Amino acid sequence: MARSAGVVGAATAAGLVAGTETAARCGPGVGAFVGVTAVDLVGGMVAFQLRPTREHYARTSLSRRMALAAAHVQCFALPIVGEGTWSAAAGRWAGVVASTALLQCAVPAAHRRPAGLVLAAGLTAADVALAGPRQRWLGPVWFTKLVAGHATLPDPR
Repeated sequence: MARSAGVVGAATAAGLVAGTETAARCGPGVGAFVGVTAVDLVGGMVAFQLRPTREHYARTSLSRRMALAAAHVQCFALPIVGEGTWSAAAGRWAGVVASTALLQCAVPAAHRRPAGLVLAAGLTAADVALAGPRQRWLGPVWFTKLVAGHATLPDPR
């Protein structure tokens, strides 16, 4: 129960901050949309740190891990509501998919965590420099969740 409350609390806080800031600039509809996107991403990032979640994911095959990385398409939601560019979204998505493939296929399991942190930091720095002034939270959360988190797990047992 406490773990679930922690996940929900962190996700809700992120959603409120991102949603409120966006609503002040773009109106309540876009603010709610961005808030829900933040809840989804941050909730997933926090939940992934729980042992049962990580153990479940660690048992999945390479093809499932690649499918999960490719299925994370929230970055494409922001340009739909005018809160980002299609090129930034495509760059974020491609960075996650390519990093997942690199980490899972070319980096030994014992070195994935540090390699994933370095990749996530590099992708985040590039994102902050190139993505523009809106929704700057997305890149760091996106890369931390998917590259430093999901993509660094050891091989299936």
